[in-house]
Amino acid sequence: MTERERIIKLLEEGKITAEEAAKLLEALGRSRDPGRALTTALKWFSEILRKSVQHLPEILKEVTENPLESDIDEVINVPPDNSVQIEHVGGDLTVVFSEKHSHIKVNGRGYFRLFNSTLELISESSLIEMPSGVNVSIDMAGGDLTVSGNLDNNLFIRLAGGDCKVRVDSHKNIKINAEAGDMFFTLPKSTLKSTKITISISDGDINAPVEFQKDNNLFIWTPEKPDFEIDVSLVLGDFTLSLSDKTQS
Repeated sequence: MTERERIIKLLEEGKITAEEAAKLLEALGRSRDPGRALTTALKWFSEILRKSVQHLPEILKEVTENPLESDIDEVINVPPDNSVQIEHVGGDLTVVFSEKHSHIKVNGRGYFRLFNSTLELISESSLIEMPSGVNVSIDMAGGDLTVSGNLDNNLFIRLAGGDCKVRVDSHKNIKINAEAGDMFFTLPKSTLKSTKITISISDGDINAPVEFQKDNNLFIWTPEKPDFEIDVSLVLGDFTLSLSDKTQS
């Protein structure tokens, strides 16, 4: 059975959605080692999916009472440790950071619950508004992720299957691990003066207006006085870095 036939079979068995199958087929077409790439992507997707529904019995019970077509409109206090875990399965997710927010706001349509400091979401599309100073970890299976706004703390992302767009004006540390998708960064020019950027890309391209040092699959930008760090690991897809004058100093 070919890798393409494996994807079609998974789709027919209902183990992946049509959107997820399309993204895997697209990534497969770009890959120089399709067997390894597909195996890695599917393994990671399954791992994130299992982690995202680790409380499956409780979730199934709650979904019965709170169907996936329900509206989500929640306002949540920031946890005492100032850290939030987001686990999203299904469609697209947008996370907006702003110093104007004092609470976490979740809007969308589907299933949502708060478990300790973890926001669990199964939806076609959701918006999360977040205070700037919160530490955020995102695990996402399926769909595209967009992160924007004023980020004044740490951001960690694991993404399986979709594209990732990051447009932030400030930050501390950003770490992203992604499979089978394209990645787009828009950063202020001032960021490059204080931020080390490390990109590990196994099968894809990097488009950036800066000169990276290259060592096999590793691309590194090191400023004279690095204070922060962006660490990106991408197995399949393209990486685009663009600069903004918005906060240039």
